[in-house]
Amino acid sequence: MDKRIEHFAEEVGAMGERLGKRMEREYRENWFHRTFGIVGPLISSVLGIVLFALFVWLIGFLNATIASPFLASIQSFLSSNIGLFFLMFLFFSYVSYFSRHNPRTYVPFSPLAAAVGIAIGFWLAQNALSIVGVYTGVSVISNTALVMERLTYPIFFLALLIGYLVLSIVRPEKF
Repeated sequence: MDKRIEHFAEEVGAMGERLGKRMEREYRENWFHRTFGIVGPLISSVLGIVLFALFVWLIGFLNATIASPFLASIQSFLSSNIGLFFLMFLFFSYVSYFSRHNPRTYVPFSPLAAAVGIAIGFWLAQNALSIVGVYTGVSVISNTALVMERLTYPIFFLALLIGYLVLSIVRPEKF
């Protein structure tokens, strides 16, 4: 009987530790959202774009010493699209905020957020391949970038369609 009680106490203790760690992690993750509220995603986006601008500046500083046309094209792409990167930071910060703040309201918009993320990833990959293709001279890479450029919108709509189909099957009460 004593062994059973001891075993039960060990199990409850381990379960308490796991629950405590989980609650502590959730508290740390939600601290920013609770502290700054609806303005928090804007603040994190501004901080993110400042760090991003410092990264672009660092690439330029590094390139001033080695004068690489490849690094110059990367810096040019990043600096010319800094406004889009800020909008991406802002979009995903608010997606994170609303998904944590009110998950029930966020569920119908989750396929849209996922599709936007997939399209942005596809766009970034396409631009990276385009830059690499120009500087390596490998036509397969350049052609792959062109195909990806043409497929970005269809991939977005396909991801959106699949997302809403899955949502309608898994959670039909949301529609």
